[in-house]
Amino acid sequence: MRKLLFLLVVNMIFIEASYPGVLSPKVSSTLCGYVETGSLTENDNTSAAGDMELMSINGEKVPVSELVYYYRNLSEKTSIPEYEYFRTFYMYKLKVADARLRNLDQTTEFKEQLISYKQNLINKIVIDSLSNYIYRTGYLSSGNYLSSRPKVKIQIVTYRLSQKASAQEERSANLIMDKIHDKICQGFDFSEVSGIYSNNANLVFSDYSEKGICKSFLLDEINSAISRTRTGDISAVFSSPEGLHILKPLGVITGVSENDVHELARKLILSGMYDKSTLERIYRNTMQSIVSDSDIRHRLTRLEDDLLAKLWEENNALYSSEISESDLKDYFKKHKEDYSWDLPHFKGGVIHCKSKKSARKIKKLLKSFPVEKWQEVLAVMKNEHPEFDAEVETGLFKIGSNPYIDKLAFKCGSMPEQVSSYPHTFVLGKRLKKGPDDYKDVAEKVVDDYKKDLEIAYFTALEKKFHVEIHQDVLKTVNCSGSN
Repeated sequence: MRKLLFLLVVNMIFIEASYPGVLSPKVSSTLCGYVETGSLTENDNTSAAGDMELMSINGEKVPVSELVYYYRNLSEKTSIPEYEYFRTFYMYKLKVADARLRNLDQTTEFKEQLISYKQNLINKIVIDSLSNYIYRTGYLSSGNYLSSRPKVKIQIVTYRLSQKASAQEERSANLIMDKIHDKICQGFDFSEVSGIYSNNANLVFSDYSEKGICKSFLLDEINSAISRTRTGDISAVFSSPEGLHILKPLGVITGVSENDVHELARKLILSGMYDKSTLERIYRNTMQSIVSDSDIRHRLTRLEDDLLAKLWEENNALYSSEISESDLKDYFKKHKEDYSWDLPHFKGGVIHCKSKKSARKIKKLLKSFPVEKWQEVLAVMKNEHPEFDAEVETGLFKIGSNPYIDKLAFKCGSMPEQVSSYPHTFVLGKRLKKGPDDYKDVAEKVVDDYKKDLEIAYFTALEKKFHVEIHQDVLKTVNCSGSN
């Protein structure tokens, strides 16, 4: 049944005559609906061998590979420690499960966005596939090639064999070519194999790995083998009117960048000008990759889960409500010991001014204002009284972080050389030996910790709504670098 449904989707794509920049609405909606039902997503039948179940939430199984995929994407965007990855992933999956429980996946907004996102992903895969094909072969459409006369970089072994060769000669030729194929697959260098068989007059070793060769100079059978052999792979032994061959494609010299080719591929699809038969083959391969490629399946799953998690957060007071200052003050008071310091700090500022007389005036003025207002106060003072021109640096200074603070506040180190325009420097503020005296001193950390504690409490209650099984023995084998 799965194969029949898959072929049905592919046939629908072929029936659609136009190939625009996006799949036609009929095909897109059918394909995305097909993905949405699970037919093109990972399940018990399609999961890769050895992909162990990490956990289940209300019976929905989550494989190890999904955590690995989540990690790879998350690690590029955040700097959270590795030990936090599973907790973050687990809460993410709980959000998704709760969103489904609340029927957020049944809303029109969700369904429309999901179809659009999946359609865009599939379109991108098709364009990438066409781009890779053009870059590898140089073929544009209708017999046209990239204007730079592309060349293929390739190594070819040919056993010349007459078309009138006897059965014994054919068997002997096949036996030799099989041995050569085995040696190349075992890692023997092309030149090494050439040296081993240098006495065989029937063998020709053609190495175009550096400068390449135009495909128009090659036999059709060789060009056909190039198109079905991935770059860097070894082809099977195949025949032509010239004899038997083995080849190893190493890339293509196009004269243009991969980015240029990618943009060209996108424009060709948008214009509907690309060769129909080639594009059909690329569509077919794309559909097959969606079925068989675990990375693509995880990308599709992630699209849906990300959208559900986003909708869940938008509809949840935990994320939508603002944190009051009184809440942060109370939280800091209860957890003040968590923010203690190993080294003393100085809270205040370093002021550079013209003279001791102006220093006394500035100090008296600044004492009447909070530290965060000092820059503004000095700017006003300078406008009204230019002789009180000064520079100020405010903040929370750890001992050793500022030489002026070290010398004037902590009585250690040496005084830096004074700047001629501001010959007098003084500090204003207070020393904090054990830790901050206000949550604002470490506001970012307090807010993060407050949110994290709220999340823990919320999700502890949330997980009680679901039947959750976490396989700790499997979790212990997961390496956050992406391998088990």
